[in-house]
Amino acid sequence: MEKSQTQMRKQSEETSFLKQLNTTLIENQKQFKTKLEHLEKQHQLKLAQKDLTITNLQEEVKDLYTHLETQSKIEKNPEMEGGSVVVIPRSPSSPRGKKKKDTPKKKKSS
Repeated sequence: MEKSQTQMRKQSEETSFLKQLNTTLIENQKQFKTKLEHLEKQHQLKLAQKDLTITNLQEEVKDLYTHLETQSKIEKNPEMEGGSVVVIPRSPSSPRGKKKKDTPKKKKSS
C-alpha cells in the first residue's frame, strides 16, 4: 500500500512538473513568435530601403552618363566651345511625360 502511494505521489509530481514545463514552453513559443514577426518587419523595411537606395543610385548613374555624353559631344563640336547650358525647371502644373489627347476635328457639313 505504501509503495502504491509513493508511486502515485511521484506520478503526481511528474505530472505537475510536465504541466509547468508545457506552460513555460508555450510562453516561450509565443515570445519567439512575436520576436520573429518583429524581425520580419524590420527585414522588410530594410529591403525597401535597399531597393530605394538602388533606384536612386541607378538614376544618379544614368544622369552621370548623360552628363558625360553631353560633355563629350560639346567638346567634339567646335561651334559649342565656350557655350553654356541653362536648365529651366518645369512648372509643377504641367505633368511630366503626359500629352494632351488630340480630339478629332468635326467636319463642317455644307
